[in-house]
Amino acid sequence: ESNLESLSIKDLKQILSDRGVGSSDCFEKSDLIAKVKATQGMGNKKNVKVSGGIAQWKETITGLDCIVMEPDKQQVDQLVIVCHGYGANNLDLASIGEEIFRSQSLKARFVFPNAIISMGGQSYAWWPLDIQAMMMKIMAGDMNSIFVTPPDGLNEAREKILNLIENQCAELKLQTSDVVLAGFSQGSMLASDVALHLPSSPAGLIILSGVLLARDLWQSKAESRKGLRVLQSHGTKDPILPFALGNTLKDFLERNEFNLEHIVFDGGHTIPLQVISKMGTFLKSLKTSS
Repeated sequence: ESNLESLSIKDLKQILSDRGVGSSDCFEKSDLIAKVKATQGMGNKKNVKVSGGIAQWKETITGLDCIVMEPDKQQVDQLVIVCHGYGANNLDLASIGEEIFRSQSLKARFVFPNAIISMGGQSYAWWPLDIQAMMMKIMAGDMNSIFVTPPDGLNEAREKILNLIENQCAELKLQTSDVVLAGFSQGSMLASDVALHLPSSPAGLIILSGVLLARDLWQSKAESRKGLRVLQSHGTKDPILPFALGNTLKDFLERNEFNLEHIVFDGGHTIPLQVISKMGTFLKSLKTSS
């Protein structure tokens, strides 16, 4: 890009297209050159697609492979980080963003990062889990001892998401108070932990089938998050993380005076449409009430 003058108009437009940036407002070659310079650093975007007014692309951000979506050609005023569950990948939850955009007019950027540990194929985890040991404790009724101490690997996963948030806030010129953390299962545990470790309180937290991961650590952070708006959902027939574990987290949030909205649904370890719909109205309300 050191010699943009030598490039053709077609080449300049292609550079902008690869970055997910339109060129319809550029009438002269000098306009294209100025826009290429202004969007320098956006070259990680891959396969930008626009459908229904929503732009979606893949991008490696602070070392994390992410799916990103936002309204096309609009100024974003909200950042939503969504962490997938154990053994899944970022495609697993990306459809939630698409569904929310269909139902709500949001000026939000959704970022869906892939977890940091490859389990082979298209399966990833935020930190290792001994599923067999966990299920044995659950079957023995020793559920609350499972998540007392922070698991090995949590610190690294947390730092990855904190770096991602810092990067995206800088790019979008947003504050921590514009950030919403969300996640499903293991991803919801990470989202909750990050929300407690940010330098200041985020706008909100969405916990989908989550548990009280690190009781003592989270308790030491809870005072600074009093009043934080939280949307929590859990199925009464969840065979992986039983409903009772979700209730333990609910009690923790209420005891520490989080502003909790709790959704109970008749189902298993999943995210039903009623919860996705509520996520949309929850995100919308965070901006209308701010």
